[in-house]
Amino acid sequence: MAKEISTFNEIEKYLKDISAEYGCGGLWIAEKMGRRISFVCGERPSGFEPPSMYRINERYLLFCEKPDRLKIEELLNKLREDIDES
Repeated sequence: MAKEISTFNEIEKYLKDISAEYGCGGLWIAEKMGRRISFVCGERPSGFEPPSMYRINERYLLFCEKPDRLKIEELLNKLREDIDES
């Protein structure tokens, strides 16, 4: 359990750094539980733009307000690796 917590703390710092560096607004991970989606970690939404949603795996989703400023596939691959390690 402690490894998962530290992993998500590291992922949160990583997402906040990416958001600040590329100016992509909110960039966060949410956990999908049935029809419910709950915020897990990352940079919370900063505006009123509807975010784009990307599937990381069966359990987690990535949301981004301005995905055109990022290389989404590279980001998803890194997140998949980091989450699978936990």
